[in-house]
Amino acid sequence: MRNNRLIYLILLSLGIIAGILYLSQNSGTLSKELKDFAIEDTANITKLFLADAKNNSVLLEKQSNGIWLIDKKFKARKDAIENILLTIKRVEVKYPVPESELKTIISQLASNATKVEIYLNGKDKPEKVYYVGHATQNQFGTYMLLEKNGKKSSVPFVTHIPGFFGYLSTRFFAQPFLWRDREIFTLSPEKIKSITVENTEEPETSFTIQQTSAQQFKLLNYKKIALSQFDTASVYNYLNRFSAIYFEQIAAEIETTKKDSILSSKPFHIFTLTDTDNNVKIVKTFHMPNHKGTVDHEGHLFPWDVDRMFAQIIHPDQSSDFVFVQFATFDKIIGEINRFSTVSFVEK
Repeated sequence: MRNNRLIYLILLSLGIIAGILYLSQNSGTLSKELKDFAIEDTANITKLFLADAKNNSVLLEKQSNGIWLIDKKFKARKDAIENILLTIKRVEVKYPVPESELKTIISQLASNATKVEIYLNGKDKPEKVYYVGHATQNQFGTYMLLEKNGKKSSVPFVTHIPGFFGYLSTRFFAQPFLWRDREIFTLSPEKIKSITVENTEEPETSFTIQQTSAQQFKLLNYKKIALSQFDTASVYNYLNRFSAIYFEQIAAEIETTKKDSILSSKPFHIFTLTDTDNNVKIVKTFHMPNHKGTVDHEGHLFPWDVDRMFAQIIHPDQSSDFVFVQFATFDKIIGEINRFSTVSFVEK
């Protein structure tokens, strides 16, 4: 309901803008043209709000530690934040919209623009507001309208970043899930209290590692029986791999019924990680159909996708995400208990 009302107000505002601009072209009562889109010192930007005409909106806020949060909850992707801040820093006007296109572009901005509010130094009033439209026909410019201190430009402009050959609208997206940081596990070994890996198709290879004190470990088999001998260096190296495990993307396009069917099926792996603050995160992986038709060296179809899996991430607060993950990433932590053997250990 909040978003619907917000988007309605935004679109109403854009409609009013369109009317004012159209009438102003014929009345001569133009507000001053605004074209200083850039903010040179983006370190002062503390909040961004984006909303589009498809009922998407996202609030990005910079924390005191420099981390950006999405809608006061999730950590934002560092690369995406850096990209939008760089765009705001370097964006320039390329040329005014030609008079022959003005009416059309104003109409398109009124119906399809993404509104971007830019706040500085914790203030409640935006320093600048962009209305970001689509790309020019040659794809080297972006239609934008600027609002500053409550005053709107008399005309939109074609903008660009000098030296960049492309358009800018893709950098201003309002879908919250696209801003999400893709971390799953990013803990150093010292922060891991225990990790249990369940290999459901070969349960006897499952294991649990417990860190009883700094670099002191217990290794338990699938029956939760502690092993008397194992390679402690290999255990430490394995835990170190949990410092950089990321998902590919949130599976937002998967229909709810299909997602529910996948989640009700038998997982491929179950990872249960408890950190030293007793926060528990659970990750379940699921096979993905071999839609690409990948075959083995004998020409037989693999039963499942050999590159990607579905995964459910259950966070300590019991919220969850349904995502795509890559074997290239998860192969680092997928393993069997014999990988820690002092007799036949082979690094994988």
